[in-house]
Amino acid sequence: MTQKRWMVFGVFMVSLVMVILMLVVLSGCSKSAVSQPTASAAAPAAAAPTSVSAAPSAAAAANILKIGYVGDMSWPLTVEAMKSIQIYQDMYTQSGGLDIGGVKYEVQFILYDSKGDQSTGTAAINRLIFEDGVKFILSDFTPLADAYLPITEANKVIFSDITVTPPIFDPKYHYCFETGALPAIASCAPYWFVKNNPNVKNAVLASPDTQMGHMGGADASSILKYNGLTVTEIYYPANTQDLSSLGTKVTQLNPDVCLCQGGGALVDSLAQKAIYNAGYRGQFFAATPSTALSLAQVTPADVLEGEIISAYPCEFDPPLTQDAKDFKDAFIAKYGQYQGESLGMCTWDAVRTALQTAGSTDTDKVAGVLSNGLKYAGSAGTYQMIPRVDFGNSLTVDSAQVVYMKKIVKGQPVLLGTLSLEEAVTYMNTFHAAARK
Repeated sequence: MTQKRWMVFGVFMVSLVMVILMLVVLSGCSKSAVSQPTASAAAPAAAAPTSVSAAPSAAAAANILKIGYVGDMSWPLTVEAMKSIQIYQDMYTQSGGLDIGGVKYEVQFILYDSKGDQSTGTAAINRLIFEDGVKFILSDFTPLADAYLPITEANKVIFSDITVTPPIFDPKYHYCFETGALPAIASCAPYWFVKNNPNVKNAVLASPDTQMGHMGGADASSILKYNGLTVTEIYYPANTQDLSSLGTKVTQLNPDVCLCQGGGALVDSLAQKAIYNAGYRGQFFAATPSTALSLAQVTPADVLEGEIISAYPCEFDPPLTQDAKDFKDAFIAKYGQYQGESLGMCTWDAVRTALQTAGSTDTDKVAGVLSNGLKYAGSAGTYQMIPRVDFGNSLTVDSAQVVYMKKIVKGQPVLLGTLSLEEAVTYMNTFHAAARK
């Protein structure tokens, strides 16, 4: 081959190699763009997320609303919330998205497991804000929120929580709100009980010797005392199976009413069983709500019989509100049967209503709506945001709600009465004002 032909052949081969290399590079870039994990799919080992999209189609993808959720996935309330999120996903899919100010939004719930650990939960909060770009975060009933509040506040992220942690009511926080059922009902149910049982004069409150036990016990004790009862608080050793001494002590005191509170369903049930087995036959009462079916799964029928406890509207047949009926029907259609879940997620009901009322996803506008007496409703009831004057906060950063009360009769819930939203709001505002003095 001549030198000229070698030169032509060499140029051809170099060109061919260059083309092949370019194709390989382009192919690699294409694969990377498809397979690269999104922020909601990538997660630290300590808090693996799940991203739940409620979008009807790719056409709506331009308007995406990311909602973070941090909860202890081993906690029953969090498990219930996960199921509720799936129901919301179905609802938004059928309606073409969530309407905010005339714009349909694809809702993406990004879920992280706190594992009941503050460091893990805080890492999840940071990841939601700085990697996932979330501006709205929900959480479950937890004492861990103290560490979350400064982070969400500094970044103008709405934090909607079911909590008993006092710092959330501090006036320095403008984006943090207690929007859940449990604290509100725990405050109002004792008021209803004392009002409707005037012969009850004294109570024993049995709680585990834990942080949650003392928080729940102290709150319940102060509310009962405010309503005129004499209260004896007993804190029994945590993580013990032998509660016979607790049962003996309560039976000897023989109070008009006994509350087992602050340990969660299983722990409180074990305490109640020990007290019953020791011979106590007075009235059992529980301020925090649990469905009759859920209670029956952990508490023996003879111990549960006659207990007075706050209720969820969904557990009655038929449910007490249209929202509860619609959600329960959707739940049964999706999961096959109702298993005693509270059905719903009040923290999201508050944020969703505030978003739609504001007509905007701007967190300043949403915070303004929440802090100005917002009323909202969901499957677990009807709520209204209220101020916390006992913390010097005139903005509505806490919530009150309609309270339903039941008695367990042969394993079934029997509705005893209802505390209206107006009465609940008035009572809680009065109670907080008295605590301020």
